[in-house]
Amino acid sequence: EAQAEEQAQAEAQAVALAAQRHEFALDLARLEAELVAVAAEAQARRQGEEQLAFAVEVLRSELSSECEARASAEAAGQAALREAEALHGRLEAAALEAAEAAAATDAAVDSFEAKAVDDAAPEAATEALWSELESETAARCVAEAAAAAAAPAA
Repeated sequence: EAQAEEQAQAEAQAVALAAQRHEFALDLARLEAELVAVAAEAQARRQGEEQLAFAVEVLRSELSSECEARASAEAAGQAALREAEALHGRLEAAALEAAEAAAATDAAVDSFEAKAVDDAAPEAATEALWSELESETAARCVAEAAAAAAAPAA
């Protein structure tokens, strides 16, 4: 009877150990599944971070390119403004020369008209006045041509 009792206890312990081993195996399987899930999540997170870093680098590059393009456009605009200011100065100078030539021509015409009224003036003086008028007119034309030539140079 004692032997039967011992055998029953041994069988009960064996069943308890088998149940405990089965429970440990289930815990181990659950932990392995959690480990796989954590590893997959970490891998997905790394890939997301890599994609985000790549997107940030692309945006940074695009922003840098846009800034360089804007700086280049601004520099070109400043150069065009300086060129326009220089052209304006040349045009003002040409206009001043043309006005001076026109005033000289007008004075020559007035002088000629005043002298032409005098019937006693010799014909040579009349020719000289006409020559002076032609010279002044030529000077005026040269000044106007210079002003016109300065305009397309810019």
